[in-house]
Amino acid sequence: MSIIGRIRAALFERTTDADGAFKVVVGDHSNFQHESFKAKAGSFADLDAAIARCQLIVDHELEKMYKPDMTAEELFRDYNMFGREVWIEDNDYTIWEYAKVKCREICPDEW
Repeated sequence: MSIIGRIRAALFERTTDADGAFKVVVGDHSNFQHESFKAKAGSFADLDAAIARCQLIVDHELEKMYKPDMTAEELFRDYNMFGREVWIEDNDYTIWEYAKVKCREICPDEW
């Protein structure tokens, strides 16, 4: 299965632990305060699995936004403004540093 196929499968697969302690939520950056713009992306028994789901979602978002000759800074800016935000409910984990690292991997320029 291609990387895109694996990402799509991970994004949309149902988790078996509906009462997991770590709930991943996806929201719209521009409407983050509105409940109607939030969706559950899975419920996980452990933090590592929840973080992995968050990272897959960000990977997918960055892949969709990337354009040839884009700098890492431009890609991160576009993700920050227009991408879907992802977080783990009731947890301090933040995806932003991971997103910056991925932008540098995708666009290996000087940032």
